[in-house]
This record gives sequence, C-alpha cells and structure tokens, in this order.
Amino acid sequence: MKPMLRASTVTLILLSLVSFAHAGNRVKATLVSSTPAALPGSTFDVAIHFTIPPGWHMYWINPGDTGAPPKVKWNLPDGVTATPVRFPAPRRIPVGNNLTAFGYEEECTLLSTISVDKNFDADRPIDLAANLQWVVCADECVMEKQDVSARIKIGPVKPGANDQFSIWRSQQPQRGRVSADDVHISLGRPAGRGELSVTMPHDFESATEIEFFPPPLDFVVFDRAPNLHAIVGGMMVTQPFRIDPGQHPPADTVAMLSYLDGKKQHQMIEVPFKVRFGQP
Repeated sequence: MKPMLRASTVTLILLSLVSFAHAGNRVKATLVSSTPAALPGSTFDVAIHFTIPPGWHMYWINPGDTGAPPKVKWNLPDGVTATPVRFPAPRRIPVGNNLTAFGYEEECTLLSTISVDKNFDADRPIDLAANLQWVVCADECVMEKQDVSARIKIGPVKPGANDQFSIWRSQQPQRGRVSADDVHISLGRPAGRGELSVTMPHDFESATEIEFFPPPLDFVVFDRAPNLHAIVGGMMVTQPFRIDPGQHPPADTVAMLSYLDGKKQHQMIEVPFKVRFGQP
C-alpha cells in the first residue's frame, strides 16, 4: 500500500484542477425521506442521494490521494436535529499518475437520522433543508453546490414507506460487528511506528482479498499491507502505520476493512480508530 498524499498536497492539487460548475451541475442531488409523515417526539431517516454521470466519481470521508468528501450543512426548524451523515462503503478508484481515490461511481447515498422534539409545533409541517457541496472528478475535477429540501407532514411515522431505504441501508458498512474493545492501537519502536490490531470472529479465517481503507487522518500513514493471523477463538487483522513527527490532536474516527467472505460475497466492516497522545 503506497503512502497517502498530505492534505496540503491534496489542497494544491484541487486548487489547480478544480473548476466550478456554471452551466448546471453534472451531479444531481435529492433529499428523500423514509416516511411522508412524522409526529413530535419521533425519529426517521432521510437520504441525500447523488446521481453521478458515467466516467465521474465522488469521494468517501477519506478521499484517498486526491479529492474531498461532500459537505452537508443542515437548515432545520427549531426542535429538529439531524445526526452526522453516514457514508456508504467506498471502493478503490484508479486515477491518473498511479493515484487511488476512495469513493463512488454512478451513485452515492448519505443517510442521516432526524429527531423531532416532543414539543415541536404540530400545527406546521417539518421543513427540512440542506446546503450541499461536493467535488466530482473525471479527467478534471469540478466543485459543485446544490440546495435540497423536503417537507414532512405531521402524522404517524410509516415504517417501510420508502422501500428504497432498504437498498441504501444495505450499502452502509457493517457497524457494531467490531467494537472498540476489539481494536487496539499500539505505538512502539522505532519511534513513530504503530500497529492497528482488530480481533475478528473465527469465520474470518476464510476471508480473502482483504483491503484496508484508512481513516481520514493526515498525520497517520498506512504504508504497508494488512496481515491476517490466527488467534485463540478467532482471527486478528494487523495494519502497520506510522505517525508523522509533531504535535497532533486526539483522533476519533473510523477506518474500514473490505474482504470476500467464504461465500465470495463482498463485505465491508467499519473499524473504530481512536488515538490519544500523552494519555495512558
């Protein structure tokens, strides 16, 4: 696995390559609700769905060697909140000059959970809106913007009202299969080198084509391939890394493991990634 480019390098690349869409966006975005109605005190999911034209791609939270993930700025009424958007599992996309992007082709759907306060005014609808910004790339990169909105009526939440959400949820990485107790990060010798160790269930021994999607941290470089080891009661994936010299803030994010299971089905598992410096 080759070293990742630094954020400063990526910024320079984007500044030199990105142009702004003037004659209409290439990517089309829509805001979709899982239910047409909701009551005060309820929760429901919404999706921001991007349709990407052929030959173009968008980016995951860690864009890889170049690019930037989409940004979402919610504009919600008082008493309504949204969780941070959840990204679908990415794939590796070869780009020019032997670089690799982590992202999406054809489509990308971000999910978020909306919570309505129990004291929300039931005499008015729930108007959701968001300002979106993203980078989409092919031979060139273009930064695009769009505002999206949806109106939710007041009424009982209707589970399963939008069957498309089942598909979008299935595109999300598996969460909860690996807990923080299963993940260990050690820093050892030589100074600045470390290893991420993830304990996996025993059935992981049949996994093939194991790939690691690193977290979006500029100061952590995953410059070696992951290894698989048998342990008592399960398997362990170890991923070496190095940390650049200097002062770094605490890190609290996620990485991902991609593999083919024993049935040759593609699986993606979210891995917690937390680093605390100067703390036990």
